[in-house]
Amino acid sequence: MKKNKLFTHALAIIAIATTVACTNDDVLNQQPQTPNTKATITATMPAPADTRMSVTDTGVFGAEKLELRWEVGDEIFVRAEYGNAIKATYKIEAATDITNEGKTANFTAVGDVSGVSVTNGKIYFADINLGSEVIVPTYQSANDTQPFGTQKLPMIAKGITIENGVCPSPIAFEHMAYVLKFTFRVEKPLVDVAPQKVMLTAGSTCFSQSVTTQKNSAEFALTDYSFPAGSTNTFDVYIPLFPVANKPLGGILVALEEEATFRGQFNATTNSTTAPFQAGLMYTARIQFDNFGDGTIITYDVFDDEVANLGEPDDIEDYVGDGLTAETAYEISSARQLRKLILEVRTEPGKSYDGKYFKLTKDIHVTASMWTSVGITGIPPRTYPFSGNFDGNGHVITGVLNCYNNKSGFFGQIGSETGSVVIKNLTIAANVESKEPVIGAIIGNITMESGEGQPITISNCHFTGNLTGDNSLGGIVGSSSIENDATGTLTIENCTTRGTITGTGTAEYLGGIVGQLVGKGIVNNCTNYAKITGENGIGGIAGNIDGQNETKITACTNWGSIDGTRDIGGIIGYEDIAQEVSGNANYGTIGNTNASIVGGIAGFADDKAAYINNHNYSPNIYGSSYVGGIWGYAEGNDDGDNTTVDIPQP
Repeated sequence: MKKNKLFTHALAIIAIATTVACTNDDVLNQQPQTPNTKATITATMPAPADTRMSVTDTGVFGAEKLELRWEVGDEIFVRAEYGNAIKATYKIEAATDITNEGKTANFTAVGDVSGVSVTNGKIYFADINLGSEVIVPTYQSANDTQPFGTQKLPMIAKGITIENGVCPSPIAFEHMAYVLKFTFRVEKPLVDVAPQKVMLTAGSTCFSQSVTTQKNSAEFALTDYSFPAGSTNTFDVYIPLFPVANKPLGGILVALEEEATFRGQFNATTNSTTAPFQAGLMYTARIQFDNFGDGTIITYDVFDDEVANLGEPDDIEDYVGDGLTAETAYEISSARQLRKLILEVRTEPGKSYDGKYFKLTKDIHVTASMWTSVGITGIPPRTYPFSGNFDGNGHVITGVLNCYNNKSGFFGQIGSETGSVVIKNLTIAANVESKEPVIGAIIGNITMESGEGQPITISNCHFTGNLTGDNSLGGIVGSSSIENDATGTLTIENCTTRGTITGTGTAEYLGGIVGQLVGKGIVNNCTNYAKITGENGIGGIAGNIDGQNETKITACTNWGSIDGTRDIGGIIGYEDIAQEVSGNANYGTIGNTNASIVGGIAGFADDKAAYINNHNYSPNIYGSSYVGGIWGYAEGNDDGDNTTVDIPQP
């Protein structure tokens, strides 16, 4: 399910290389490349558009900028001032050619360009293989790292001078397209269906998918989307278009199609009635369709400082429902009722709501200057966990969660001694900010002592935004510590993370799904798209595993860029005892030329875990020592049936 992309990876990356089975004996000590003596061009990205423009909704949401970054394999094409022929092609050859957090890159000439000279020319980053046409992508993929497949979001640099293939000064690109971002929410379908197409229709020729053609309609195919039957689903679609001069867009019919039938349609009006949409900006609309196909605007309630300062739970209106079953769950339909739950759980002796059920029925937008988690860890031995069951019901928490203490997130501490705990169907599409350790967007901390606890399941939960903190950071769970002989365990399944996770302190143990997994725990079928940056123990799924025979990481995928100093892996940063690591895949860029113990699957791997059927599909695994497609350093492991692309020697 797609959520706020940040467009960090909106540029197409080079196609995945053909997978070749090989052993981890192909470990390399990769050194920085020697300077390239071929002709190069230094190019910079446009400044990010900080304005969060709106089509049908004036809300401001976490980290929704149109912001692009260079990737290895990107190509730019030189044309003369007049004429359509491509004079020369330049390409990013290695990660070392990209600097300034992906905003600046050196492009190296493809082939001999010694005879190429251009005055007042143009350089495109675009699909221009169709003669004179420059086009926008015409389909949208759920895969965040290649949202438009091999197509590119077009940019242009003008007035370029090249002498014998050399550009004497850096060039600056500017955007050519704007983006419509649609957040769609569909009610519970009876069967497992997937959206297939978005269609736009207007009363004038205001849609342009190429630089020479304007139409009054446009279609975009959707691929790789898959939703379970019987659940409310929310997903994002990003649609690029060229601005049409002097054609303001006053209204637009938005239709969603699935399985050759309409899922719903909605007449959207825009806030821009006097000027056309501008290149480089992103315009957002949030639309929900009921089971009759009728579309309405998704609304939300604001959790502001006034709500955050409410101090008496009895003064806040009661929940609807009795909380005894999932069907009669307590309904949280406002920011005030969410504050009521926070206050009740943290009040001594407090209400943990052990065995009770809650259901979110409204999106909540958080603007409060400080965020208090649902369930907190107080001064030992006082702990006030949330012990109930919480169904996000497909709804979204947006804005900023400014966590002021450790072990924080939307939930701070959860767990129960008498009944199982299930957190499901919740999306945090917000920036989660802290200077403290143990921060998770969904849950900060889970702890079970010897002989204690009941099963905890985190299912179909999603984070998109920027998460910052000291250490033990996870897009879903910051840290879980479950004693080997505890009576409960943890399962995290079908969860995703997008955006960025950044350690600002010791920056140890950062993971796309879980920062630190100590003791018993299972992570299954989870995906990370986020860029993760820290120091030691940095993994696309888990930063650190210190487990035992009931700890498993299975069927997980990493697409994000994972960077640090030591113990860096596409799936696990540092693994010290686990039962099984199987069926996982990495497609992301891992490490940097100065890092050590870097692996496509695990940075450091203990020999007690069974590594089975894991695959690294990324050729971009970088480090100065102990670097490999499967492991950076492994104690006694053999390759089994794990495979990796053939990583080139330096």
